[in-house]
Amino acid sequence: MDILDVRKSEFEIFRYSFLKDNFSNVYLIFGPKYSGKKTFSKEVSQAILCDKNNTEKKLEKPCRICKSCKSFDLGANENFFFFGKNEAESIGLSKDSIKFFSEGIDIITKTSLKTDKKNIFVIPEVENLSGDAVSYLLKTLDDANKNTIFFLTSNKISKVLKTIVSRSFIIRFNQIPKNRFLDVFSLYKLERNDQDKLYFRFMGLDGRAIKNFSKSDINGFFRSESEALSKSDEKISEIISKENTSSDNHREKAVKLVEQVIDFLSFEMKFSDDASKINFLDKIENTLLSLENIQKNGNIKINLDFVFLNLTWSTN
Repeated sequence: MDILDVRKSEFEIFRYSFLKDNFSNVYLIFGPKYSGKKTFSKEVSQAILCDKNNTEKKLEKPCRICKSCKSFDLGANENFFFFGKNEAESIGLSKDSIKFFSEGIDIITKTSLKTDKKNIFVIPEVENLSGDAVSYLLKTLDDANKNTIFFLTSNKISKVLKTIVSRSFIIRFNQIPKNRFLDVFSLYKLERNDQDKLYFRFMGLDGRAIKNFSKSDINGFFRSESEALSKSDEKISEIISKENTSSDNHREKAVKLVEQVIDFLSFEMKFSDDASKINFLDKIENTLLSLENIQKNGNIKINLDFVFLNLTWSTN
């Protein structure tokens, strides 16, 4: 699934800026979790740095075969810098990464004027940065030159400092229209009911779909939906078998598992026939009761036993 196809209108902003060589220094992309903000930022960054695009003077999808694209895919592009929890250390938590952030960007931005290449920085969930990192970020944004681009993302723009928002070009990621979402999956020639399931499962959030389909094809998705139930069974059985099932850790795991069971049953009920809907509704109500009991410090083992039996019965 290609996010630049799904987010065509947003990509057009950068195509125009590329043509005029007139980028904003700071782009703040905000929207719900799993709306594809981080993936979009990376894809646009790769497209901007793509040798083919720069030679042809127009912004298209990354070619994936030029020197810049290959180094980008290997995580070794000298003009791209990603700061996140899964890459090295988080700016918001590590003093070492703050030090690199403050010292490294200075060097990079000062040398960037000597080349036509852009230097691009992606900082996800900017609302979670530590005070030290935010202070230096503001100074860096003010001092950024024309060859420096920042992509900042946020799940909740209301939590982002106004001083950052005021310095940014704002791009909002909403839930995407169903027809545009499903256009990407058109090659699979899905039945109408499967299309509805796909859109409902991912709630129109392309980032969630990309994360899922990067590891499996369309058949794998529907197969994994049916396998999810058996995995829940296994996890519930594992918790029940523990000697100490009253600890906070076990209670937290139990709550998450039961919530997953409810999500699964709700998903199946939405696309079942009218006769089956009544049975699914009964199972959901029973499972909700068990969830409430666990949350109120009820016996974990007894309630999970009930969920397990209730769940098994609902799938026979």
